[in-house]
Amino acid sequence: MDKVRLGIVGLGWVSQVFHIPIFSKLEDVEIVAICDRDKSRAKMIGERFGLSSVYTDFEQMLAKEDLDAVDVCT
Repeated sequence: MDKVRLGIVGLGWVSQVFHIPIFSKLEDVEIVAICDRDKSRAKMIGERFGLSSVYTDFEQMLAKEDLDAVDVCT
C-alpha cells in the first residue's frame, strides 16, 4: 500500500504538539508539505521536523504538491 501524501495547513501549538508528531510516527503517512502564513514559524517548524516543502500560501502548496489529503489546523 502506498503512503498517504499529507499536507498540513496551520502550524500553531496543536499542529506542533499533536498533529505533526503523530502523523510522523504513522508508517502509512508521509508529511509532504506544511503551510503557515507566518514565514518564520513555517521555516522553523520545517527545520524542527525535517520537512523541506514549506509554504506560506496554501493555494501554492495545493498547486505544487501531489497530495492525497490536507490536515487543516487553523
